[in-house]
Amino acid sequence: DTLFREMASDEILWIAEPDGTVHASNGAAQDAKACMAQIDAGAQAVTWDGREYAALTTQIEDGVARVYYLTRIELNAIHAMSLGFSLALLACCLLVCATFWLSVSRLIRRPLKALAGAFREMETDGSWPQIERASTRDMAEIADSFNHMVMVQRYLVEQRRKNEMMARQAELKLLQAQINPHFLYNSFFLMNNLLQLRDYEAVENLTENLGLYFRYIFMNADGMKPLKDEVGHAVAYANIQRMRFMDRISIHVESVPAEWENEPIPAIVIQPLLEN
Repeated sequence: DTLFREMASDEILWIAEPDGTVHASNGAAQDAKACMAQIDAGAQAVTWDGREYAALTTQIEDGVARVYYLTRIELNAIHAMSLGFSLALLACCLLVCATFWLSVSRLIRRPLKALAGAFREMETDGSWPQIERASTRDMAEIADSFNHMVMVQRYLVEQRRKNEMMARQAELKLLQAQINPHFLYNSFFLMNNLLQLRDYEAVENLTENLGLYFRYIFMNADGMKPLKDEVGHAVAYANIQRMRFMDRISIHVESVPAEWENEPIPAIVIQPLLEN
């Protein structure tokens, strides 16, 4: 009785004895059995006398008595507590997700983005980029493999360019070697004919152009030469051919524009075009 008297107005205490007797601090004891059954079934809140109560129960001692304690709590407060807990849980989940996303971005996404950018740079700019090693072992191995691939690719491209240049130079030298004997023989026959005709002025003109022609051949057979020098060499060749074919061909050469005179071109490329 003392315990019951100390209960507050918004609190209820029920004590159920093994023989089914119920002692209640508030309300009819027999009417409490329905609520006790709900609590025994696991309910954490019950309705009593038109009001909502939070409920707790415990066994005092095996086979002795069971205690039921109800306290008045506004449903809004319960909902507020539940909502607060839900929001706190949601915030924790969002924080974990954000931390995970940042970790994934730093460890995987950023290195992959850098790798994709390097591939685009190779494709569009023709450059040879190198990417930094990532902090994780797998991404660092990918970066090392990419950088090694770029170095090998660059070496192969440079070697291919060198081989192509050497092949062109070899073809040009072969063409020059074929041109020189053929042209030299024809020039000697032409000079012999002019001497037989006693056309000494033509012989003088021929030898002058031959000197210009072969001096350029022997001194400038390799590398790049100014356009004006190439045209001068072609003019010497054209003068010799004009003397050889006489009135059967007509050759007209215009002067090279001043802004193009020093443009570099491969040596002895105009003469084969003119000859063919």
